[in-house]
Amino acid sequence: MKQEDLKLIKKDFSARIPHGVKFMTWKEGYGESGINLSVGDAVGIVDDMIVTKNGSYDIRNCRAYLRKLSSMTEEEKEEYTKLNLFGTHWDFVDWCNEKGFDYRGLIEKYLAVELTEENLSI
Repeated sequence: MKQEDLKLIKKDFSARIPHGVKFMTWKEGYGESGINLSVGDAVGIVDDMIVTKNGSYDIRNCRAYLRKLSSMTEEEKEEYTKLNLFGTHWDFVDWCNEKGFDYRGLIEKYLAVELTEENLSI
């Protein structure tokens, strides 16, 4: 993994931790597993590890489940419009992190997994 990609993933996970984040992880020989961190489950990122109350995960082997901006519901589009009119840039970023939207283009870079109906229950 390129150093710039690792830095981007760390930045993204760090911003999402306070809102809870669902991610996929894998280990050599063990396959994939889904982890759903609720608010308060994750402690943070130390070195290249996501540290949680239940263990640590190498961030290079983790991909957040995120939603494309194009998947917004009508209600979310109204919220988005209000943020653009009356909010700040940081209000938008916090809102995207809370809703699980990919505003950094991680899905297209294969640094995140698109959240779909099929993997929603993981």
